[in-house]
Amino acid sequence: MVEASAEYDFLRAIKIPFEDSKTQFFEDGLDGFPAFGLRAGSDIKSPYRLFLPESLPADFSISATIRPHNLRGGYLFAVVNPMETLVQLGVQISPNYDPEEPGDGIIADSPMDDVSPTEINKEEDEDEDYDTTSPASTVDGSGALPPPSFFGGGGSSYSSGESAPAHPLPPVSGHLENVF
Repeated sequence: MVEASAEYDFLRAIKIPFEDSKTQFFEDGLDGFPAFGLRAGSDIKSPYRLFLPESLPADFSISATIRPHNLRGGYLFAVVNPMETLVQLGVQISPNYDPEEPGDGIIADSPMDDVSPTEINKEEDEDEDYDTTSPASTVDGSGALPPPSFFGGGGSSYSSGESAPAHPLPPVSGHLENVF
């Protein structure tokens, strides 16, 4: 059973020192304190079990403070299936997000009737601002599928196994203060 008041901090997936200082950095947050900055191409990946329980309560919320640097949109984070073809849970900032419009821009729990992120984002595939060239592994050396993974930012790679085309989860470019 999952405790109803539990908090899960996805920012723990960002390792300090940063793995890629070109796409991950510190910047001033909205309150003047340091916040994480992420640029297009940021690839932050961890097993989902480090951050989430096996199941979530029926009623839950996700809170994030973001300051996008453009209106293109993209995934803030996504939990994907083992083949990295289906977003099982995610927060996506809609293109042309309007912070003045209540409720605009947040899409959560978006399996989209088994539509893959490739199909969801097929128009963005050719966009130069999104890194969709990172390899993604579908099997390890034993032939077993890897567990579901947590992605922050976009792009993906496994250190072992065969390569397959990466899923085009476009990253959000901007900074991130808290994600629960």
